[in-house]
Amino acid sequence: MFARSITEIEELRSDQMEALRQSLKVERFPPGFDLTDPLVQPLLHPEVQAVCQKFPVKAEEIVKRYGLESDEFNRMLEETKGNPIFRWRVQKYVDKAEEERRNGNKS
Repeated sequence: MFARSITEIEELRSDQMEALRQSLKVERFPPGFDLTDPLVQPLLHPEVQAVCQKFPVKAEEIVKRYGLESDEFNRMLEETKGNPIFRWRVQKYVDKAEEERRNGNKS
């Protein structure tokens, strides 16, 4: 369930960044540009700020939909950073899910 929630949260992040990129009419964001940086937030258009503020709420909804609590999800996320075997297992599942999604889109 953790890997599924990570996959869906990353899809949400990617979709929102793409929508922002298109609405701002930019080819790409600068490397390392962090829309969640508190120093950057005041410079953003209010609509962009609103999207950034809604992301954590939507991510939490995804986590709960997969039967996890935020604390549990965050502990597992930290585990992926410090435990290479756990990270490999999660990545293996994420890769499999991505391949299935791509193959499903071809049908």
